[in-house]
Amino acid sequence: MTWSRLFDEIGARKWVDVINSVALRPPVNIDIADLSLSFEQNLSQELIGDEDRLNKVVSFPGKQMTHVRDTLLAIGKAYHVLACSQDSLRLGRFSWATIDAHHASLLAVRAIVSLAGVVICSHPPGYVLVDAYPESASQRNVKKSRRIDKNALSPIRLLRKKGQLIEQGELWSLLNRILQVVKFTDEKVDKARDLVVMNLGSHRPFRNRIIYDLNSWPFFHDLLSPSSPLTAHSGLVAEEDNSGIPDFNVAEKIFDLLGSMKADFFLHLGMNSPIGTSLFGGDEDVARPYFGSDSFLFKNCFRVVT
Repeated sequence: MTWSRLFDEIGARKWVDVINSVALRPPVNIDIADLSLSFEQNLSQELIGDEDRLNKVVSFPGKQMTHVRDTLLAIGKAYHVLACSQDSLRLGRFSWATIDAHHASLLAVRAIVSLAGVVICSHPPGYVLVDAYPESASQRNVKKSRRIDKNALSPIRLLRKKGQLIEQGELWSLLNRILQVVKFTDEKVDKARDLVVMNLGSHRPFRNRIIYDLNSWPFFHDLLSPSSPLTAHSGLVAEEDNSGIPDFNVAEKIFDLLGSMKADFFLHLGMNSPIGTSLFGGDEDVARPYFGSDSFLFKNCFRVVT
C-alpha cells in the first residue's frame, strides 16, 4: 500500500466542523516549545505497534491541546521561512529567495494539513499521520470496520506505511487530498480552487534546478553580486515569461489559503497571531515588480501578517 492509498483514508470533512472539534476554552495559552505536548513525543511503540501498514483508531486523551500545539509550531515554521525568502529579496539575493520560497511552501503545506486536523509525525524509520478528529469526517462510504465508534473517547486515527518517508511528492499529494476532502466556506473556497488548478506536484520549482543542475541559476547578476540592491533586479524580473517565478507563484497561493485558515483558527482560540513579517523597509515600488500589486505576498510584505 502506497502513501497515496493511505491518504485516501482521510475522510471528507467540513472546515467548520474541524474548527469546532478544537473544544478548548479561549483564550488558549500553549508553550509551543513544550515537546511533551506534541503527538510525536507521545506516539509510543506500544501505541503504534509493528504492523507494516497501519490504519487504526486509538484513544488519545488531551488530543485538542496536542493538536493545537503542533499546529501552532507548523504555522510558525512556515512563516519564519517565508520571512527568510522575503529577507533575501530585500538584500538583493533574488535567486536564493526562490529556494526559501519553495521550502516555505513545503512547510506551509504541513501547516494547512495540520489545520485540517492531520498532523505529520516523524516515527523512525518513517512517518505516521495522525488524524486528530476522525469523528468530524463523514462516515459515508467508510468500511464498517473502520467507522468511528460514537462512544470512543478522544479518538485519533493513525496511518502509516512502515519505513516509508513522506517525500516532497507525497507532501504535494497529501495537500491535494486535503483540498479534495475539506469543504471550505467563504473566500477559502476560491483560494483552495486556485491551488487545485495549479496541479501541484507536477510543477518545476527553480529550487530543484538550482540544486541539481550545474548551469541553473535564475539570475546570474545576483550570483556575482549577492548583496546588490533590489532595484538592480526589477528589469530581470520583467524579462520573465508570463507564468512568473514558479516558486513565488506557488508560495503566494499556498500562503493565501494558510493565512485565511490561520485567521479562523486564532479567532476560535481567542488568540492574537504572534506571527508576522515587516520587510523591505516599506519600499513598495521596489517590491512591486516581483509579485504584482494585487498579489498576496506583495500586500503582506509591508505589514504584520495577521
